[in-house]
Formats: sequence, structure tokens, C-alpha cells
Amino acid sequence: VETIITGTIFGGIKFPITKAFYLLFLMSDGRHYTIGELSELVDLRQQTCWTFKKRVEERTRNLDIQKNKNGWIQVIMLPDLAPEKS
Repeated sequence: VETIITGTIFGGIKFPITKAFYLLFLMSDGRHYTIGELSELVDLRQQTCWTFKKRVEERTRNLDIQKNKNGWIQVIMLPDLAPEKS
């Protein structure tokens, strides 16, 4: 089953997409937040915030993300790196 978030960094998340966008925004605004702070800001468990943060870090590690409107597109549209199920 495909959805609008299939093939994006948001594919497979099990929490509201609005919270995922907010987390992504907080992680990219230039300020360093602890996992506890992120958890409180978006009202999610710390483990959920940590897992999503690791996903973003893994997928953006080797990218030269520009600080402009196209930078958001680069991050959001990153392909899902999980191996396909046969």
C-alpha cells in the first residue's frame, strides 16, 4: 500500500506526520536540542524522538544540505534506505 509519504523520510513512522514535520524543523533550525527537550516539545516518548533523529542523521550524513527552500525538499524526499521485502 502506497501513501503520500511512501519513499520519503516520513515513510513508516507511527506517530502523527505533523509531529514528524515539527521534529524535522527543530532538528534543522540550527539550535541543539537534547532528546528530552525534543520529547517535551512534540509530546512524544524520548525513544521515538531518538529513533527519528537517528533516521534523519543517517540519511543526511553525506549530503550537502543547503540552507534554502530546496534544502527542505532534499531532506524530505530522501529515499527510504530500508531494504525492500521480497
